[in-house]
Amino acid sequence: MKERAIPALVSLLMISAARASDIASTFHFNPSLSSEANPLVAWWGASAPTLVLINIGTVVAFLLIPLFLYWRYSPAPLATKPATAREFICQQLYGRTLSGAEFHRAMFMAWPLPKNWLQAGRWFGFVITGTMAFASFHAAFSWWAAHEWDLQWYNHLRYRTAIGGYPSLEIISAMTAGIFIAKHYCRMEFESFKRRSAAEADR
Repeated sequence: MKERAIPALVSLLMISAARASDIASTFHFNPSLSSEANPLVAWWGASAPTLVLINIGTVVAFLLIPLFLYWRYSPAPLATKPATAREFICQQLYGRTLSGAEFHRAMFMAWPLPKNWLQAGRWFGFVITGTMAFASFHAAFSWWAAHEWDLQWYNHLRYRTAIGGYPSLEIISAMTAGIFIAKHYCRMEFESFKRRSAAEADR
């Protein structure tokens, strides 16, 4: 638990600062929310107080609770020692080693569904919290780039990557960051597992 305390605390501080910066930037540049791309506002017409409350509730329910699971619980004990980080995370989530194609489909499409939901919650808590923090910081940057710094090259890139008029550059960058965060999680958990296994073998 102690070795996971710092990563969990850093993730908590990052998501708190990221969501606050995104919401503050939104209200600073668009207090009426007339050009807000968030579907809650663009599609369903949520008001400013509603937007803040939903953001807080979403962060607590879908990020902070899974992040607590990451901090509070250890990886599951394994009957066999995995040779690679991919084998380790497969055994943690599915109880078996997936093929390369199965593994990538599971990571990107969440299929097949995990067998160990506690370990899936731990994975989700760490990876998605980091991904959402990156996405929120990027969204705040986009407000400032467009309305304060007038970064034409960035605005042009954001326009060219829009899908159906909806800005998708933040989504693309967040997905890319999520891949790196997921890889870091796998390596970090696997290295921790190897250290514990070595310590138990020396007893």
